[in-house]
Amino acid sequence: MIEFYNQLTAPLLVEALLHTLWVGALCALLLFATLKCLPARRYHVRYGISLCVLLVICASLPVGLAILTTSEDVVSRSAPQQPTLAASPSLMEGASEEPVVLAEIDAWQSLGEVEERRGDWAMYVFACWVLGTVVGMVRVIVSVRGVRNLRRDAEPIECVELVVLCERIGLRRMVPVLKSGLCQVPAVCGLFKPVILLPLSQLTALNPEHIEAILAHELAHIKRCDPIVNFLQLIAEAFLFFNPFLWWVSGQVRQEREAACDAMAVEATGQRSIYVQALTEVAAGQLVPADAAQLSFAGDAKSGTLLDRVKRLLRPTSSPELRLRMPMLCLIFVGVFSVAVLLQWTARSAVKALNPD
Repeated sequence: MIEFYNQLTAPLLVEALLHTLWVGALCALLLFATLKCLPARRYHVRYGISLCVLLVICASLPVGLAILTTSEDVVSRSAPQQPTLAASPSLMEGASEEPVVLAEIDAWQSLGEVEERRGDWAMYVFACWVLGTVVGMVRVIVSVRGVRNLRRDAEPIECVELVVLCERIGLRRMVPVLKSGLCQVPAVCGLFKPVILLPLSQLTALNPEHIEAILAHELAHIKRCDPIVNFLQLIAEAFLFFNPFLWWVSGQVRQEREAACDAMAVEATGQRSIYVQALTEVAAGQLVPADAAQLSFAGDAKSGTLLDRVKRLLRPTSSPELRLRMPMLCLIFVGVFSVAVLLQWTARSAVKALNPD
C-alpha cells in the first residue's frame, strides 16, 4: 500500500482521469440503449441498472489508477539501466562500439525529455482537477449546511395518517415530520436519521389527501435509503466534475429514483389521480430549486422531468423519453477520440525516443 502511494504521481492520476471519459461514454451509450428497451413499469430494474452504471464509471478511476501503477512498476523494473560513458566496458577497452553506446545515451535523454513534457502538462491538468474538485466539495458542504439550517429552524407536527403510511411503505419506525417557513417544497432531509420537511404555505393550501400523497412519496425515499445514495452522488460529481457522461448517468439515476418513489406512493395510497394533482400543484408553487442535498417531492420543476413523471404515472406501459441529444453525442465522439489520440501520441513519443533511427 505504501509503494502504491509513492508511485501515485500526477501523470498517472491524469491518465486515469482521462480513461474515465471513454469508460463514461461507453457506459452512457449502453445505459441509453438499455433504458430504451425497458418499459416504465420496470422502475426498480431501471433504477438498479442506472445505479450500477454510475458505480462502474466511479470505479473506473481507482481501478485505472491501480492498473496504471502496476504497469508502471513492471516497466520500470524490466527496463534496462541508463548507460553511461564511465561504466561502459567497451569504451574502457577502446572497442569500436562507442557509437552504439552514445546512441543509447541519446535515446535515454530523449525519453527523459518526453517524460518531462508529459509531467509538465499533467501538472497543469492536475491543478485544474484539484481546483474543480474543491469547488464541487464546497457545493456539497454549502448544500448540507443549508439543509441543517432548515431542519434546525423547523417545528414538529403531528400526522395521524403517518402511522398507516409507514406500515404500507414498510418502515418499522416513525419518521418525524416538521413544518418550516423557509423551505419551498416538501423534502427529505438527513442521512442516517432523516426527517420530512413540509412548507407552511402548502400545509394550508393543500387538502389532506394531497398531503398524504406527499408523505407517501417522501417515506418511499427513506425506505429506499435514497438520501445516502444522493449524498454519494454529490461526492462523485465533485470528483468527476469534468466528465459529462457521469453527469448524464447521474441525472438518469435521479429520474428513475423519483419515478420509483412515485410508483411506491401510488401503490401505498391507491389514488393515482390525486397523486398527480398533488405533484402538479406542489411543482407550481415551487419558486426556487431545492438544495442538492435534499430529495424534494417535485424535483426540478423547471425541467421536463416533471412532465415525464406524470406521463409515467398515467401510462406505465409506455417507454419514457430519454434525452441524449446531439451535444451529448458530439461530446462522446470528441472524448473518445481525444483520449485515443493522446494515448497514441504518448506511445509513439516513447517508442521514437527509444528508437531514434
